[in-house]
Amino acid sequence: MVTSKRSTFRGEGRSATMGAFFNLPKINAVLGKQGLSNRYRFTFVNYRTVRVLGTKCKGKDRRKTKGKAKVKSPKKAKGSKKSKAKKASRSKKRKATVKAKPIQVPKRRKISKQLDDQAQKLEANINKLSGELTAMRRNLPKAERERADLGHEHRLLRQQKPAPIWDYRLYGRLKSARVAVADLEQTIREQEKELKKARANLYVTNRAARGFTDKVQEVSKEMAAAKERIKHALHNGSPMNIRGVDPGLVTAATISTLTLQDAYVKVASHASGSTTTNPLRPTKGKRYTARHLHAARLDNAHSANRSRRRARQIDDTKKRSKEKRTREIRGVTYHRKLTSAWREGATITFNGSYRPINSRIKDHRRANLTALGQGIDAPDEDIMVTISEDYSSKTCPVCLSSMKLHKYRREGELKTVNGALRCTNIRCPCHRNSTYGRDDAAAFNIAIRGLSIAISKDNTPLQAFRRNPQDPYQINPNMEIPSV
Repeated sequence: MVTSKRSTFRGEGRSATMGAFFNLPKINAVLGKQGLSNRYRFTFVNYRTVRVLGTKCKGKDRRKTKGKAKVKSPKKAKGSKKSKAKKASRSKKRKATVKAKPIQVPKRRKISKQLDDQAQKLEANINKLSGELTAMRRNLPKAERERADLGHEHRLLRQQKPAPIWDYRLYGRLKSARVAVADLEQTIREQEKELKKARANLYVTNRAARGFTDKVQEVSKEMAAAKERIKHALHNGSPMNIRGVDPGLVTAATISTLTLQDAYVKVASHASGSTTTNPLRPTKGKRYTARHLHAARLDNAHSANRSRRRARQIDDTKKRSKEKRTREIRGVTYHRKLTSAWREGATITFNGSYRPINSRIKDHRRANLTALGQGIDAPDEDIMVTISEDYSSKTCPVCLSSMKLHKYRREGELKTVNGALRCTNIRCPCHRNSTYGRDDAAAFNIAIRGLSIAISKDNTPLQAFRRNPQDPYQINPNMEIPSV
């Protein structure tokens, strides 16, 4: 008897609950053939298949379940001719069988003892650095909250009319709080850089200890064609644009465009370690959203018409096929007009590859990015290359250092903004104006990342966009310009 929700998962209540929906004797018989006992757990696979979970029986229980599940076949007469013929054929088959060769297990890679000891030291150093970094990160929200409260108090005081006398003590506390937060952020940034280097060293050491070698970076046909176009444009001085496309969730795609000369100067300056007095900043990029696409294809109007006809019970088979064809034509026209409006001469587009991992939205898409890519790649002088977008939304587009989500004060609490990023580097040329839109910064960084791969010597991006930042970045001698 089931008296509560808890009793449905224990003892007899469990079997009674499951037995009300499933044929338990038949399930137990099937599990008994495999030497399993029923765990009363079912996993839905599809509308035809359900997976049943069982546990292995031990000792007497296993023999009992097997005995119950077996169905004995009727015995035949001892002296029958058929049984004698079957026995003779079985004996011949046993004699003819040849012993199979043992399976060759691949040998385990030999691990170098010296490199293994070095890896253990690196692991201890990583644990130490991560512990110190965790303590610093715990202290940062408290300091940021204090700075925000002092700034809010100072602004309220200055908004009073008539304006009161300048409160030097309050402003001094605010200034010291700002310096404390900036110093702590700088320390955290340097600690993160050290931790990233240590983890990269551990990764390289473990691969070397186990005898793995780095694979040579393969160059796709599109990237090879883009390299030839960039080389020709750099040496001849012909105008060319570099475009970065950042696919996203709310905004289906963000496009950022810059000239080849400006992008090359930026990559060359970061490769040499020098900073420019006039840094290149990302501008507000162009947006490609599903809302505009649905409006152009009349999706909402067609959906309302379908629901209206369904309510009146009208046969709309021909009407629906006609509306479908209308949406296809209007979608193609919309993409052609959109991409032609964006076109500014010869352009090489670097499209970020979005991998659908652990996302609640299917395929990470709100619109048809394939049709957009076909429109971008339509002209003969344009090339579209798909590259990885690693570290594109975590890196400052000016100084290429790490960034963090921007925070604002609301109702006495600090809250993060998912669509805004802030650079924490004090030495950034644009430190006083270091807040950027996340999609705009990502599209800009994808363009810089793609160009750095195209003009590099070993087909690798700049150090800020790599997992192992210790390997130096080198520009291909064929791509160098003497004036830069």
